[in-house]
Amino acid sequence: MRALGVEFKYVGENKLDYLVEVESEEIVRSLKPDIQSIAQLPVRGVIVTSKSNSNKYDFVSRFFSPSQGIIEDYVNGSSHCCLGLYWKNKLHKTDYLV
Repeated sequence: MRALGVEFKYVGENKLDYLVEVESEEIVRSLKPDIQSIAQLPVRGVIVTSKSNSNKYDFVSRFFSPSQGIIEDYVNGSSHCCLGLYWKNKLHKTDYLV
C-alpha cells in the first residue's frame, strides 16, 4: 500500500476498511500517509496498527478516512471493534491496555 509509504507486516480487509499492521509503534506514530491516495481507495478508511513498545498499552493505532471528510479520527469506535478481535488472536488476550 503505497499510500502509507511504509513496509507492512499484514494487510487485511473488513467490511469497511483496510487493516494494516506495521512493525513498530514508532512507525504508527510517525506515519505521514498520502491522504489523497487513501481517499481514492475503495474502502471507507485505513486502520494502521502495531504492537505497543510500552507496558502501558497492548497496541497502538491510527485511522484515516478522507473519503468521509475525516483526515484522521483519533478515537474511532468501529476500528477498535476490528482491532479488538485482531489483537485478541495475536496476543491471546481479551482485556487490553489501549
